[in-house]
Amino acid sequence: MDNGYTRYGNFNTITVAGRISNIKEMTNNRDGSSYLIITLITTLDTDGQDATITFFIPDTNFYRNGHMPNGRVCTVTGQLKSAKETYEKDGATVLKQRVELELKNATINDNGWGAKPGAKAKTAVERPVKVTVPSSPASAAQFAKEAPVDNTPEITPTYIDGVMAAAVQSADDQF
Repeated sequence: MDNGYTRYGNFNTITVAGRISNIKEMTNNRDGSSYLIITLITTLDTDGQDATITFFIPDTNFYRNGHMPNGRVCTVTGQLKSAKETYEKDGATVLKQRVELELKNATINDNGWGAKPGAKAKTAVERPVKVTVPSSPASAAQFAKEAPVDNTPEITPTYIDGVMAAAVQSADDQF
C-alpha cells in the first residue's frame, strides 16, 4: 500500500556456506572490467531443502589461477536482493527445483574458502585382475586337482540344558 512514504530495504545481511556449482566470467560493457557471477548450492537444514545462492564479485584473479573449481566450499556474506521459487515457461508458472536467493554487495572473506573437491576414489574395477581360465577339459581337471581345499570340520554332538546342539571344531580351533 502506498501511503506517500518511501520504502527502504532493510539491512538483510546473510552469511551462507555452500559448494560452487557454476561460475561465469563476464565483461562490463562500460569500462571493460571483468567480474564473476557465482552460483552456490547449499542445504538450508539437515536433510532439508537445497537452495541456490547467486552473487557477483569483481575479483577474477583467484578464479583465473584455478582456485575456484566447481565443488569447492565457499562462505559468502551479502545483502539479500531477491528470492525466487518459480519461473515462467510457455505462459505457465513452473516451480523451481531449488529456491534461488540473489545477493548484492557480496564478499568472500579471506577465511571464507573451504576444501576443494577431492580426486575421485579408485574402485576395485579399475585395478588389474588376473583370471585363470582352463582352455581344455584336461587342463580344467588339472586345475581342479591343484586348487586348495579346506578340510571338512568335525561335528560332535553337544547337549545344552538337555537339548542336543552341534559343536563345530575345525583344524584351527584348539579346545
